[in-house]
Amino acid sequence: MKRVITAVVLIPLVLWMVFQGPLWLFIAIVTMFMLLTQYEYFQLLKSYGLEPWPITSAVVTVAGFFISLYGFITLQSSNIDLYKDIAVISPIPFLLVSFSSLPVFLIMAMRSDDLSKALQSGALSWLALPYIALPYLCLISLKMLSHSMGAFWITYILLVVWGGDIFAMYTGKLIGRNKLAPRISPGKTWEGTIGSVIGSLLFGGAWFLYAPEKIALLKDVIRHNSHFMGKELWVICLVLTVLTNCAAQFGDLVESMIKRGAGVKDSGSMLPGHGGMLDRVDAMLYAAPVAWVYVLLVLGSELLNRSV
Repeated sequence: MKRVITAVVLIPLVLWMVFQGPLWLFIAIVTMFMLLTQYEYFQLLKSYGLEPWPITSAVVTVAGFFISLYGFITLQSSNIDLYKDIAVISPIPFLLVSFSSLPVFLIMAMRSDDLSKALQSGALSWLALPYIALPYLCLISLKMLSHSMGAFWITYILLVVWGGDIFAMYTGKLIGRNKLAPRISPGKTWEGTIGSVIGSLLFGGAWFLYAPEKIALLKDVIRHNSHFMGKELWVICLVLTVLTNCAAQFGDLVESMIKRGAGVKDSGSMLPGHGGMLDRVDAMLYAAPVAWVYVLLVLGSELLNRSV
């Protein structure tokens, strides 16, 4: 019952934020979720006997967020007419900040009292930036897109992840026989994995093909600029959905591996009936960057064509 109540409360809130929520509130809530997810991640690291540096990671993360968002705001105030489409590149400054901060974590590792665990603590503390913070920033970047494109892509990611999870669970329970990764996640099966792909294709494909008319412009952009993936919209949907689903399932396995090594069932208890924040977003952490890269390719091609 707790699981159902939590879902009933959170899903409408998430959809409202995607479609109607103001950008500043979306950024604030996503940033809060990101910091909570990082907190759970660092708690898991402590279960390994490590001494991570969550404050340093949070400071670098927030700084990277501000630099990326400042770049977008600066671009917005310029004379470039297509600034809203170019906003899709906003995670790139964060990547530069992340990689530039790696020496900071290594220097802190050198100052550690227990050098036998210093490198692991430093490296895994830094990993919170690309592993957790970057995917959340990808969502913010997509939200900034014009012509309802942001709502289209974020909803698509959610449907692919949710559809895959639902079909994987029921397919695994009904016909699951062959274990996928018994040492990491004993409950996952190859049958459930295939069911997950089918579920994502049904949910994501339905949204991709029958989304509201107000985002029909995006479909025209995709049809016109995606010659590198096929002329037909269904081909593009098929390829992208399978890639996004595979990334989501991989993200689920990665989090299961972390929890298994830490000796815990859930990453936390923030969401009644669902475990922790990391338990709910583990698939999105890999699915969002995959979809973002595709959007970058599509809109990058569109911008190039418009400028010719």
